[in-house]
Amino acid sequence: MSEYMFGLGSGHLSKKVADAAEKVGAQLINYTDPGTGERRHWFTGPNQGAPFDGWLAQEVYDAIAELYDEEEEDDEEGDEEE
Repeated sequence: MSEYMFGLGSGHLSKKVADAAEKVGAQLINYTDPGTGERRHWFTGPNQGAPFDGWLAQEVYDAIAELYDEEEEDDEEGDEEE
């Protein structure tokens, strides 16, 4: 079976993001181009065709958004304690 790749972007993403992706069945790839040093990232998972590939991508994006929502809540709670 081939792989479905999605979510290409600039820079590397954190281990927290990698863990969130793995929980929903995808893997984060952080890549550094050996020639230019440019850092890129993308996600990969089993290619099951539509609509399953789209569902996987959405689950990953939702898991990442949830991480950032939790971080914002933690920041707000810290601000209230000061």
